[in-house]
Order: sequence, then C-alpha cells, then structure tokens
Amino acid sequence: MRAQGVPSRLTLARAAAALVGAVVSPWALAAVQVEDVAPSPEGVQRLLVHDDLRSEPVRLLAIRGGEGAEDGDVLVSFINADGIQRTLPARELAAITHPDGEAWWPLAIVRRSTPGRPAEPQTLELTNGERYVGKLSLIESDPELVTLQLERLGRLSVDLERVSGITLGMAPGASSVRTETDDVVVYANGDRGLGFVLSIGGEVRLELQDSIRRTPIESVREVRLANPPESPRGVLVWLDDGSVVLASGFGAPAPDRVSITPARAPTDATAIASESAPADDESGYRLDQMAAVLFAAETFAPLSSLAVEPARASVSVDPSGPLIGPSALLFSSPIELPRPMRTRWVLPEGAERFAALASMPPTSMQWGDLELVIGVESATGAERELDRVTLNVDRPSAEIRVALPPDADALIVHVEAGAYGSVQDRVRLDRAFVTIDAREIDG
Repeated sequence: MRAQGVPSRLTLARAAAALVGAVVSPWALAAVQVEDVAPSPEGVQRLLVHDDLRSEPVRLLAIRGGEGAEDGDVLVSFINADGIQRTLPARELAAITHPDGEAWWPLAIVRRSTPGRPAEPQTLELTNGERYVGKLSLIESDPELVTLQLERLGRLSVDLERVSGITLGMAPGASSVRTETDDVVVYANGDRGLGFVLSIGGEVRLELQDSIRRTPIESVREVRLANPPESPRGVLVWLDDGSVVLASGFGAPAPDRVSITPARAPTDATAIASESAPADDESGYRLDQMAAVLFAAETFAPLSSLAVEPARASVSVDPSGPLIGPSALLFSSPIELPRPMRTRWVLPEGAERFAALASMPPTSMQWGDLELVIGVESATGAERELDRVTLNVDRPSAEIRVALPPDADALIVHVEAGAYGSVQDRVRLDRAFVTIDAREIDG
C-alpha cells in the first residue's frame, strides 16, 4: 500500500537521473542526433569501461550469460583497436557505452495523439532509475499496479509505490516536473493537480483534500509520484527507445543480435506488435539498439549525482557553481566549469577511483589556457593533489583517471587560469564517474 505524504529525497540514484537546475553546455547544444552505422559481422562501435575506469574503443560482437547460463557469468566479446578478438567476463568491466552518448540519446519531444487514446510514447519510470517505453494498459485490474505492454519484453506490472512517474507523448527523460511531498498530475491543457494518486489506468484518480478527481488518461500528459527514490542495483541496459531495463541475463541469438532477460518477470510473456517495430524484427534486439550496459550499478556513481560546493547553479548570467546538463547514458550528466573555480564533491563511502574526459569548447581554443587540478580532501581538511593537466589549443582534451586514497572525504576539481587570463578558461567533464568498493555497499 502506498503511504501518503512520504517526502522524496534526492539520493545517489535519482540525483544522477534527475535534471537539477539543468544548464546544457553551449558546445553541447551543437550536438546533433546521430545514427549508428548498420551492424556488420564485425560488431558495432562502443566504449568498454574497465573496472579501473580505463576506457577502450572496441567493436562489440556479443554479450551473453547471466541467469540461466551454466556458470552464471556474463561474457562480453569484442574486437579491440589492434584488431584482436577478445572475450572478458563482466566482473572485469564497469560498463559499455556509446562513444557519443549524449548526441545519440533520444531527446526530442514527440507527441502523437489518437482520439480516445493516450498520447504516445508512454514511459514508465521507477524509483531506482529503471525506465520502460510501451503501451499503458487501460484496463485497471488492481488499483495498486501500473501495467505497461512492452514490445519485446511482454506485459510489465509494477506497484505504484515503486513508480517515479509516467509521461505520455514525450521522449523518455524529457520531463522537468519534480515533486517532494505531493503527487503531481499534469493535464493535456497544461494545468496541474496536486494530491495523492490512487490509480493509473484508463483514468487517473487523484485524491484531493475533500474529493477525488477522475481524469481520462488521454487528457493527461504526465504523472509524477512523491515516492522515495532507491539506489540502482544490478545490471542496467540502455536501449535505443529510451528504456533502461534491469537485466538478469543475455543471449546471442544471432551474430548481430542480443536478447535480454529482464530481472522483473513479465506478467504476460507474449509481446504485442508495435507500429514502430523494426522491419527485421527477430529474436531480441540488434546490437546497435543496445546503447549502454552498467554491470553493477550499486558500485558506480556519476560525479553529477554527488553533493557539490558551490551548489549546482541554476540558469543565470554569472553562475556560482558548476553547470549540470541533462542525464544521458549511464545516468551521467555533462558538467561544465564555466570559469576558473574550485569545486568540492562529497564522496560516497568506499570511493575507489575517479575518471573523466575533460575538454575545452571550440570557442575557447584561441585564448583558452588552463590548469585542471584533481585532488582530494580528508576528514581533517587536509588536501592532496592527485593529478594536474594543462588544456589549451595544443591539447584541448585529456583523459583523467586517478585512484582515491582511503581517507578521502571529498573530491576537489579546480580550474586554474593559465597564461592568457581567465576569459576563455572553461572546461567540460564527460563520463565523469566514481567507483565504489563493493564491500562498502550496505555496510
């Protein structure tokens, strides 16, 4: 039973997935939607992120194993930059991701309406960051459940208390509605209702102070529930329709395909046909439809999810802190440091490593010249420098990867002005992650 009045608190999982005062970097705005080249027998381009956060460009060939496999291991096969085919167990990897994840991720709002039907697509978001795109069931069999019919994974029913929100007619992740104590219903005309959502199906029932408002689902644009967030755990898979699926296993039904065993057992294993289904619909997905995989979400923290000082900036001419972009693959948000500044990011218990891709925007190439300093702060306030890189026209980007000492309480990221002053000294951090020692999880 859902409890009323439960306040929502931003935790590691949802802070990473939420758009908190988001400002997209100006050079990120120039990114365009890109399409994968059709998969070949030599696989698709991806980045392997090893357990030490080292990134390696590869041609992904297959991923298989997990639940149902003889030894339970998930194995990843690929061709490396030297043209050598290799297979590694997933326990030696942190993630697989798209080389251009931000431009690749579906961001545009697309609203398709049919009289008497809810707008499409329909996206169900859970409190742990899972996300499913499908068709909402209009038949309410249990008011405590939300049911979505998925194209390949079957019928999925989830308790309302595990639901973060539902969007209708918007791209996955396009919502900007956030709620702390009340559930929010956004209607098709833009009006909003605050209260307690009792059920979601053919209609949305919203309990107000002295009445219950019933609204046909086709007149609703979005529902946000004030359920407390949960930290993500297990293996998460990002698909090209915007879904983020909790997986328990993988298969390789054909050289260019991958099948996914969802960890959430479908209530009906028979998937329905979709007008958006690809013409070559076979078992599973094409490899290029799988954008990213996070192998142990509980040990992987995007830097953008951590508490930071100065506080995250909202849209302003002179922001007081780093600018956080929208969440993309692996829950990662691009981070912009728009001028020389010192930022302090509170580390989780058991933090082991930090890695990021640091780059200067094209507009800073003429005069930009800066030092990017990575350090840590202990509980006593003592600081220690771990790495220092110079970014300028000759070296506009750099991979950063450092081991974090056991006594580190905070990560210090400091932009120092270089030889030509501070006017164009701006840095963007992509794929900025902290790994956590699995032994520190839950105690």
